[in-house]
Amino acid sequence: MVSIRLLLLAAMLAGAAAPAFAQAEDMFRFVFVGQRDYTTVGHGDHSFTAGGLHGVLTIPFAGPESPFTEDTRLHGTCATAIKVEGSRIAIDSHCTLHDPEDDDEVFLEAHRDLGDTEVGGGGQGAFVFTGGTGKFAGITGIECPYEAHYMEDNDTVVTGQCRP
Repeated sequence: MVSIRLLLLAAMLAGAAAPAFAQAEDMFRFVFVGQRDYTTVGHGDHSFTAGGLHGVLTIPFAGPESPFTEDTRLHGTCATAIKVEGSRIAIDSHCTLHDPEDDDEVFLEAHRDLGDTEVGGGGQGAFVFTGGTGKFAGITGIECPYEAHYMEDNDTVVTGQCRP
């Protein structure tokens, strides 16, 4: 389960950036707090890592064009594959976000080829919404840049914004 210290850090990140959340050009802002469960296999001069990322995505700001409302909380599960070859990294994730209030789901695909996966590291990437069910059925094609932060105890914080 996600640690209390990680939840406090995510709340601080969201709170510290609160004035910036009100930018008119933003569709919505998000904070994802989760825990990694990865396995890495060395393969000659490169490595492959695969596993799951589980946590909660929170929307602290939602503009008028957002498909979400402020304070939306979705439970997320991602299947992630990582290839590291020398200084190059390629991370691909396929995620399902689930609204526990009505069982509606959102699907997204994320990619990152900058940074690393070391504790204290991370990097910038982007994801795109590929669909959903129920109230999220029309969410497709929205692209969102993000920043991943890797912490001790397999904790992960991902922050970002989506724009129309």
